[in-house]
Amino acid sequence: MGGELETANGRAIPVQSALNDLRSRRLGARFPVPEEPSLRADTRDVTGGARVPESSADVVRTPPPAPDRSVGTDSGGDGAITISRVSSIGELEGLREPWDALLRQSPASHLFLSHDWVCTWWKHFGGDRRLFTLVFRRDDRILGIAPLLLERRRRRGIPVRQIGLLLNGCAQQSGLIFPAQKRDVFRAFVRHLQDCADQWDLVDLNGIPELSGDLPEIEAAAEGSSISVVRRWQFETLSLEYRGRPEVFMKSRTAHFRKRLKAAEKHLHELGSVALRRYTSPEDLESGFSRLLDVERRSWKLEGGTAILNQPGWLEFYRDVIGIFGRKAGCQIRVIEIDGSPVASILVIVYDGVVYALRIFIDQSLSRASLGNLMMHFLMTDAWTPEIRAIDFDRRTPFISRWSNRSDVYHGVFLFHGGFYPRFLRRLQSLSSAARSLWKLGSRNGGREAEVAD
Repeated sequence: MGGELETANGRAIPVQSALNDLRSRRLGARFPVPEEPSLRADTRDVTGGARVPESSADVVRTPPPAPDRSVGTDSGGDGAITISRVSSIGELEGLREPWDALLRQSPASHLFLSHDWVCTWWKHFGGDRRLFTLVFRRDDRILGIAPLLLERRRRRGIPVRQIGLLLNGCAQQSGLIFPAQKRDVFRAFVRHLQDCADQWDLVDLNGIPELSGDLPEIEAAAEGSSISVVRRWQFETLSLEYRGRPEVFMKSRTAHFRKRLKAAEKHLHELGSVALRRYTSPEDLESGFSRLLDVERRSWKLEGGTAILNQPGWLEFYRDVIGIFGRKAGCQIRVIEIDGSPVASILVIVYDGVVYALRIFIDQSLSRASLGNLMMHFLMTDAWTPEIRAIDFDRRTPFISRWSNRSDVYHGVFLFHGGFYPRFLRRLQSLSSAARSLWKLGSRNGGREAEVAD
């Protein structure tokens, strides 16, 4: 590990020497350097290939429970905003009605912040992590909810006590639910992080929607505090926004695009008897899920390691998601069959007028049949109703870009406090960003990296 770290007296010392010194003499101050734990052989990887920059995502172990700070009051000019910490799944489940009511007020409301999704995610992927969700109230009225967790993990081999959002490869979008009185709530949030700074080294807010307006608010709230905010990176997700009936979208595509789609449909029917099936009832969804997994076993995603069957806990998670949203008429599975055999499948959840395309699988033996385009056309035409506003693809790929007409930007942000160890981590992060920028010079691959000034 290269680079130098400037000490308080202006002397420059090698980064590696500073790290070795930290591990050997332990600063018995307010922000102790975490002891380096050993990796457990049975630790499960639940990231599923999620885009987590500079992280091996190995959960080492949960920090020992600190004295409970479940209730605090922040009256720094904010009219006595109280902050309660939700630390159990029972408490989390009890927030259903106010949670979803608050989310509906948010300009960046989406499926992956819904109460059902968050609770299901935590049950399957919480593991050794510690629930760290914060609820902000004023006069018994809930103003905001921050769905967070606390874990111990490694970043470039260094143990870090990290607060983060409930994310893995099942989705890229996340965020905070702060729809009202943002300035007051973010100030209270920053002060709370300062008050409990002895419990964490880094806050990783990955997947904050630009549409929410949260990023400038958290930067403004941190001004003058011991919390520093570093913009790390940004990415885009694509969606198909209905601007009328499906035919309107198709007319917006090029003549060449429409011609190729018709040719693909003709070729598909030459392969055999074609059937387009939709599974929506709780009874039929179980059968539809089996057929979806049947296609997954013959898709390139299984070999590439990104399939449901590749990831620990994903099969049970998606089975629960299908059951929970299926009972609310919010889950759909579509399958394309040739001579009774499934060759393409897609799993979607309908939430608040938006269709979320979660997983799509194509039989790789029929890669020349344009099954992906045919499945997207099937979804786009079949899912539309006057109440459906859009199809959200939750990611950006060249293939999906053909079927989208809108993009949304999401940001990744690091928060550090003023302790020695977090300042050390920030210096390492800055050196790493500079090295990556040099390495990427002239390259067009990868996500856009925000410039970081230290």
